[in-house]
Amino acid sequence: SSSPTSKLKSKTSGIGLPTAVIVPHLPEKCYILDRRAYALLTLGRYDEAMADWDKVLEIDPNYANAYYNKACYFALQDRVELALENLRRAIQLEPERYRELAKTDADFDGIRGDVRFQELLAG
Repeated sequence: SSSPTSKLKSKTSGIGLPTAVIVPHLPEKCYILDRRAYALLTLGRYDEAMADWDKVLEIDPNYANAYYNKACYFALQDRVELALENLRRAIQLEPERYRELAKTDADFDGIRGDVRFQELLAG
């Protein structure tokens, strides 16, 4: 038989945040999942990062930073349509913040020449 501790450990992600125990308050939960996703991304664990960002957006479909981070990921993968779609959503939610960030974010260097990217930044 498994103990409650072993059950909890089985739900623990590889970087140490137990999914079952992440703060129950939704804004904090979104923030923590978003940060964990970014950490997973930097470790090259892309599928896990995307799964966390998808969870964030299930909880709060207006969590702009998750869209922005997904846009960065897709831009780095040269998946232009998905990058633009996610960046567009982030900009719709928080125009000033994400237009400014995208102007200098090196993650978008590969699509910076795309007319659609330029139009998004121009508003």
